[in-house]
Amino acid sequence: MDFEEGMQFWALYTNQTHQSINMMLKLLKSNIDSVNLPENARTLLRTKRTPAEITKIDGGQFWYNGIQKCLSSFFCKQGPPFETLSLNLFVDGLPLYKSSSLQFWPILFNIHDMPNVRPMIAGIFCGNTKPGNADEYLKKLVEELKIILVKGTTINGVTIAIKLRAVIADSPARCFLKGVTNFNGYISCLKCTCHGEYNHDSHTVIFKGVNHKMHTDKNFRAKAYRQHQKKCSPLLEIPFLNMIRDIIVSDRLHLIDLGVQRRLLLGWRDGTLGLHAKLSASAISEISELLQRIKLPSEIHRPFRGLNVLKYWKATEFSSFLHYAGIVVLKDVLPDYVYNHFLLLFCSITMLSTNVYKNNWHVANEMLKEFVVQYSNVYGDKFLTSNVHNLLHVYDEVFFFGPLITLSTYPFENLLQVLKNLLRGRRQELQQIINRLSELENVYQYKGETQNTNSIDFKMQDNDRDGWVLTKQKKIVRFIKLDSNSSSLHSFHGREVLKQWDYFEYPIKSSALHIYAGKLSTLSGAETTFNFHDIKCKLVAVQTRTPDLYVFIPLIHTLK
Repeated sequence: MDFEEGMQFWALYTNQTHQSINMMLKLLKSNIDSVNLPENARTLLRTKRTPAEITKIDGGQFWYNGIQKCLSSFFCKQGPPFETLSLNLFVDGLPLYKSSSLQFWPILFNIHDMPNVRPMIAGIFCGNTKPGNADEYLKKLVEELKIILVKGTTINGVTIAIKLRAVIADSPARCFLKGVTNFNGYISCLKCTCHGEYNHDSHTVIFKGVNHKMHTDKNFRAKAYRQHQKKCSPLLEIPFLNMIRDIIVSDRLHLIDLGVQRRLLLGWRDGTLGLHAKLSASAISEISELLQRIKLPSEIHRPFRGLNVLKYWKATEFSSFLHYAGIVVLKDVLPDYVYNHFLLLFCSITMLSTNVYKNNWHVANEMLKEFVVQYSNVYGDKFLTSNVHNLLHVYDEVFFFGPLITLSTYPFENLLQVLKNLLRGRRQELQQIINRLSELENVYQYKGETQNTNSIDFKMQDNDRDGWVLTKQKKIVRFIKLDSNSSSLHSFHGREVLKQWDYFEYPIKSSALHIYAGKLSTLSGAETTFNFHDIKCKLVAVQTRTPDLYVFIPLIHTLK
């Protein structure tokens, strides 16, 4: 970067106000003669001067940026590395203030083939409620998709094919987009013909059974599901879109982490899933202590907090609990049949979260079915919510689209928070965002970096947090140091855990998931040289109630 580019990057990266930037520019220009900088922030950041085209629609204002425009801007310096780009579409509401009902409803999309590229913004609605009319809200998007999905789009003189892979959203947004019964209605399942029934104990609609007839795109387009379909969805006009298959319900964030896992933890702590599964005060305290003792790897940015602040946990904390902590901290404090029921969820979601276990995804499907069947036996019929029911459809979507991480709203939700943080005042919020996005557009561009999705990078260090790996020979190894005798850094010194065993055997042996128990006292005294190519994955070391006994669980995204 030259000095001006550095100033531009600083201003955008730290989200400086124009007032602050103007003060800094004036200070620099008056004190450093050799610096040639613009006079004001708008020139430095290349803020667009022409007003954006904002239209009024039912419920508020709408600005459409466009998919083609986003892609052309991002790839303006270097064309896409693929001849076809598969896009995921996302829609959700974003409340802007705690003291006001004003909200954004952005239309976002990301490039499935380039997971390291953050989502882009196709359009934004701003109003005091959600868009009043889905046809008005989606009209420009649908019109554009009708063209680019058939003809492709031209970027840097090259025609690129565009494919709409999936529509990803939470339950209320999905129902709004499809024009169907709300997610808690009697006939609300987006995938099957399951009929809910009212439960007088919980005063909610519950969904029983596991083998229901599936909806079809043909019948949906023929309006065969009259009680389910309330309005004609504008999505029906999008070419090649399967209205049943391509609008997914397996959103990792809302369905599993903030859905099923959060409900289980709250139920166990507070007894709201039945007193037989309620944790005692001493058990809650003990679990909280164990959680805060876990040294999660550097790749996981949020450490565990205690169960006393469970209502403040973020989705990523529930995800970490499910993948790494739950099987250890819940053992011997929950009744065996409740703990075994949780193991069904743990094993199935672990397998469906990575391609490594693809050959056993059908086994995960049977586990999820068993989890749903047993749910009413363990907790009672009144807790068979739509989230529990939707677990039955996870396997079909993972089988068709790929691991759960590729069906997640996490990257989109992260961008929503970025959008919110770009606001600098309580007036003309939509125009503010448009201006900030025009500024970011100048620095957020693809420069031809290699998007190597096959490489797996993780940190290794001589400590409990980042020091554990599993080799392809199923050896648990503590990293000590790099091999100084290896000029190419292909090897390292480590100490092996000499005694390890399966931590559980139901519903499958833990070793099938590369999970082992082991004692630190059995670490080899002598260091051994290991090759980096022999690493199977990085491990999360979770201490049990026995100080010397640890459970070693693969850091799931490092499995290969």
